[in-house]
Amino acid sequence: MRRYEVNVDVPIDEVLELAHQYVSVKKALFDALSNSSRLVREYASQALLDLEREDWKVAKGHSDVFIDALHRPEAPTRYNSLEVIGILASHDMRLVDQAWDGIEECLYDEESGAVRLAAFRVFTAYGASTTPRSKKAWLLISDALRCYHGDPEFITMLNEFIAMLKGNVDDSVRKEAGKQFAFNAENATGLLKRKSEEIASFANPRTVKKILKEHEKKALAITAPVAKKPTTPIPPKKEVAPKPSAKKTPAKKAEQKPPAKKASVKKAEQKPPAKKAPAQKAEQKPPTKKAPAKKASVQKEPPKNVPAKKTPPTKKPTRK
Repeated sequence: MRRYEVNVDVPIDEVLELAHQYVSVKKALFDALSNSSRLVREYASQALLDLEREDWKVAKGHSDVFIDALHRPEAPTRYNSLEVIGILASHDMRLVDQAWDGIEECLYDEESGAVRLAAFRVFTAYGASTTPRSKKAWLLISDALRCYHGDPEFITMLNEFIAMLKGNVDDSVRKEAGKQFAFNAENATGLLKRKSEEIASFANPRTVKKILKEHEKKALAITAPVAKKPTTPIPPKKEVAPKPSAKKTPAKKAEQKPPAKKASVKKAEQKPPAKKAPAQKAEQKPPTKKAPAKKASVQKEPPKNVPAKKTPPTKKPTRK
């Protein structure tokens, strides 16, 4: 077959069929990862990931191409390259040491959460392999769990981390992980609380017993019948008549009776008030004038030590 050139217009399924038949097609896909066209790089990385999922040996011996592709600007190429590196690393973890810088850069990718999750998955698989590797990967894993707390990918990160703790991990890593998630294990709710309790259970057996007791109490509280407390009869409240408010409540329009209008008296029936006949002048009697009251004679007392005047004797008339 002549030299194959990658064409993004060709469906990927057709390219995969050709890649299974001709080695030149695979070589063209590997070369396309460093192509100047962004679309060609994305197309080639997706095709190679599909081939790698079918057979992990397809990319064996071409790891340098994928390590270099971790520094491409587009997120799909970086994500597909991380997935291929993860598949290859499951057979040889030394590949992660070679691609450490590129994977760490993808772990703090600011554009794509999927790229961050793929890098986190590679580091947790690396940490679960041996105790020295768990110590080396723990620093980055711990920092990532703090940075991306609350992100959409956070719960999936916790699942990957729990799988790592079940592997060949150093005890110091488990204790530090338990301390980091102790607060969420006690105070969080829902799925985050359950995941945090599971992580904290790896740190200390006492923590496991405490969590199990709490679950037993909750289970008993749900299943056990609730004992009814004796209730004391409550005396009925005295009905207090509402106090009349100062403002008069307007009556309903339907109940309001129109004020009784006074019957209008016809002008003809109205009798004018009877005027008094003027009295005749002759009949009018002049007002009687009151006689002036006589001054009462006040007898003056004779002054003391004053000789009384002698009255001359009255002469009696003589009879002739």
